[in-house]
Amino acid sequence: MSLEQYEAWGQKGRTTYVLTDSVDDAGDLCGIFWAGQKELPHRTDYTESLDPKFYQHTYAFRLYGPARGKGLSHAVLTVCMGDYVSRLTLPVGAWLEVNGLNPPALRMDQKMGYRVVSGLNDQGQLILARRYD
Repeated sequence: MSLEQYEAWGQKGRTTYVLTDSVDDAGDLCGIFWAGQKELPHRTDYTESLDPKFYQHTYAFRLYGPARGKGLSHAVLTVCMGDYVSRLTLPVGAWLEVNGLNPPALRMDQKMGYRVVSGLNDQGQLILARRYD
């Protein structure tokens, strides 16, 4: 990810967290997490009724290079999403769009308390949702 891409994310009103391999500014980027408000996708295959006025938050998370395969995902997601949600007026709902053909990502999101609420679309994407109280 370039600095320009990172700055563009910041202009969208998202809360962004970065993971580096150093405590100073010279560290390499190892991961990025962003969370923010985004409209729940319009789909016809939801397996339960979701109020789009309630499910207004989403996030994305990536680990890069040497940070992958080290078991960091759950800890990083717990800290980042915990901090993000702590700034909101509860209760709130969050949703994710996940590649349904990526079992490790799906397992991680389910470990984080998200449940599958749609079928696979033509691109292999699932919607997951979670309530934060």
